[in-house]
Amino acid sequence: MQGSMILQPHRFESVSVTTPAERIFVGIAGAICLLPAWDFFGRHRINPFQLGFLPFWVIVLAAGSMAVVLLAGAILGGTRTVILDATTRTLELRHRYWRRARNRSWRFDELGPLEIVEDNWSDGPPDYRLMIATKPGKPVLLRQFSVKADAEAVTAALEQMLS
Repeated sequence: MQGSMILQPHRFESVSVTTPAERIFVGIAGAICLLPAWDFFGRHRINPFQLGFLPFWVIVLAAGSMAVVLLAGAILGGTRTVILDATTRTLELRHRYWRRARNRSWRFDELGPLEIVEDNWSDGPPDYRLMIATKPGKPVLLRQFSVKADAEAVTAALEQMLS
């Protein structure tokens, strides 16, 4: 979920935080993925170690692996921070999960042009993603907007900062 945004002449900061409601929803989805394992191992009280039960093992392992990923996401949550700093001339991307952190930074000369990408949805208004290209890798999402005029205003301010 979108968090705070700071736009100053020399600094841009955007924070995205996983809310408790999102974490609960993902946790419930992970718990639902555990149902095939319960049905296979716990409810029927049969010996699952027979050759005929091999297809069920595939289903249980696939659902269990999805459950692990979803429950880990629900427990760890996460915060994503993007900082464009004109004084140090760097773009910094920070990911924080519970007790772990992952940081990545690029100098301004490693950055490409800014781009507004429109996401059209079938059941609502479009979203606009503000992206910046990086020379060594894939584009970095700076922020997501629901109104195109806001995305264009931030783009104009960031282009001045980057020049």
